[in-house]
Amino acid sequence: MKKFLREKINNLFATSKRTKRETKIKENIDFEFRFVNQMEM
Repeated sequence: MKKFLREKINNLFATSKRTKRETKIKENIDFEFRFVNQMEM
């Protein structure tokens, strides 16, 4: 499920123009994923 979400998010950013704001949002999403992964370990 998480892998599916990550691919969906990555696809959204791949198809849209990468603005500074989008890059910032993607970094925040990546941070959230790392945080969740650490909590599950």
